Amino acid sequence: MSNSTASRITLKNFSSMESLSEETLCFTATVFVDGKLLAAASNHGHGGSTSIGPTIGGPDFNEIRIIEALFAATLPSVMFEGFELKGSLESVVDDIANRMHFEKGVKSELRSKVLAQDPATKKLYMWSRKHKGQNVTDRLYALIAEKNPAYIVLNKLPISEAADLYSASK
Repeated sequence: MSNSTASRITLKNFSSMESLSEETLCFTATVFVDGKLLAAASNHGHGGSTSIGPTIGGPDFNEIRIIEALFAATLPSVMFEGFELKGSLESVVDDIANRMHFEKGVKSELRSKVLAQDPATKKLYMWSRKHKGQNVTDRLYALIAEKNPAYIVLNKLPISEAADLYSASK
C-alpha cells in the first residue's frame, strides 16, 4: 500500500506467540480501516498465508473481499527474489503484525536494560538496569550523558523510534 493507504489500516487486540512461530509469525489480531472494524486476521506460524475473514460486528466475507480489492489497487508491487509481488491487504497486515511483534521484543529489552546507540558507528550498547539488586538506571543515564553525550538512549525515545534505531544497529 502507499504510505497513505497503509496508514489507514491498524491492528488491535494483537497477540503474537513466539513459541508457536515456525516459519512465519504466529499471531491473531483485529483489522481496522479508518478506525472501522474490517476483519479478524490470524496466522498459525507454519509458513502459510495470513487468514483475513469476517468477525462479529464486521462486514461479511464478500464485503471484505471488495474492500480488499479496492485497497490492492492502490498498492505498489514489491520485488522479491526476482519475482514481482502485488501488494495486498494480507501483506500490509503481515508487515504491521511483524512490526508490532518486533516492538514488543524491543520493549521487553528496554524494561530490563538501558540501551544506547553510538550514532557514528550505529553500534548498540546494553547495560543491565540492576546491579547487586539495586536499580541503577538513573546513574547509567547520567554516566552515558557525561562520558558519551552523542549517544542516543533508546529508553528515552518513543517505542517506534527506539525500534528503528535498534534494527539499524550493527
